[in-house]
Amino acid sequence: MSTLTVTETVRCQYEDLPYPPRNPEDDRKRLPTPALDHLGYVNHHCRAGRWNPRENARVLIAGGGTGDATIFLAWQLRRTSAVVTHLDLSQASIDVARKRARVCSLNNIKWIRGSLLDLPAMDLPKFDYINSCGVLHHLEDPRAGLAALRSVLKDDGAMGLMLYAQVGRTAVYLTQDMMRRVNAGSNDSNANLRRAESILKVLPNTNWMKRSEDIINDHIRYGRSGIYDMFLHSQDRAYTAEQVHEFLADAGMKMATYIPQRRFYYRPESLIRDHDLLAEIRRQPLPRQETIMELMWGGIVKHEFWAVPAGSDTEAKLNDLENVLYYPYARLKPDLGRNLAAALAQAGNQPVTFSGDKVTVPVQPSRLSNLVFKYIDGQRTVGEILCLVRKDCSDNPTNEAVLADFAPNYNALAGLNDQLLLAHKSVAPFYQLE
Repeated sequence: MSTLTVTETVRCQYEDLPYPPRNPEDDRKRLPTPALDHLGYVNHHCRAGRWNPRENARVLIAGGGTGDATIFLAWQLRRTSAVVTHLDLSQASIDVARKRARVCSLNNIKWIRGSLLDLPAMDLPKFDYINSCGVLHHLEDPRAGLAALRSVLKDDGAMGLMLYAQVGRTAVYLTQDMMRRVNAGSNDSNANLRRAESILKVLPNTNWMKRSEDIINDHIRYGRSGIYDMFLHSQDRAYTAEQVHEFLADAGMKMATYIPQRRFYYRPESLIRDHDLLAEIRRQPLPRQETIMELMWGGIVKHEFWAVPAGSDTEAKLNDLENVLYYPYARLKPDLGRNLAAALAQAGNQPVTFSGDKVTVPVQPSRLSNLVFKYIDGQRTVGEILCLVRKDCSDNPTNEAVLADFAPNYNALAGLNDQLLLAHKSVAPFYQLE
């Protein structure tokens, strides 16, 4: 089957069944906020904390579908000169996304119907950030797709990508195999869908898919479009964590990190308490460690991560004294930092539970850490906070001593769950969500 035939087949699927199904009116009540497209996360992990999207930022959603990523990105950039480009094969999906943009009064989006494989020939200016979520694994040649995206990415740009995970989708591929056998010789997509619906209704509890519905259930949430996308898609492949790293390396890219909600699951300490076993696994290359954990958990159904050009040093640094420490959801929860600082002051030696956005993280009280938390306000730089901490201490600790004491809590909040982020003082206020 040629690339054109695969592309056209995929286009027809999403013309008939835009995915995921969305009602534009729902955006009047609540906007989508996919973690992959939180620009504060992108800046912290991929742009060394120094990206200023106010200055003519260019963002591409390659395979934007019905618009979740597009709407969230355009909303974050709505008061800037940035342009958000939504590219998709399906006009029906674009129409849904455009209605959502009108509901949200967003006029900073450019709409293009087409394939991401054609990006190198489109003569578009290069992009600061590219989202391609759930698209590359539906191409006949995903490497060609990633190469096309890389060709229009700035040298200091970043990508937010999602690829299907092989282990967690085992039941999906068994069901796809069953449906290929049931529908052998049939080109009638409606009839194929009806057969899939009938079979799903009678699956016994012993069936792998039936037993996996607690971790993967798009066919339940999204109805007919979810059933077709999951079990009848014409092109679908999945990757282990090791294969994701190889896939990126082939395109001259590397992983920055996984999204915060999933990062924990790839780390050996998430499950392993045996110190000798933990040490043995940690001696393995990082991609192999992640695949071991993927196999242990069994329920990772998609890899969601940020990627940057190979050789980039992109993580914002705590020891850069011009960086600002901030809670990314502080404007939505203005008492977040004050409540944490107050709880730490009363905690003695007992850990304090911190919940910024759905994720709960333990914070360990200590004299110097407590003072750092006291002065985090989303405006002070690390250098300014250190100066205030030293004034509060009769023993006048060095900057290095304060940062060393604070580092474990910083690593728990920032390194694991992105509950605390860094941005350079010139751009910091932009990234605190309203």
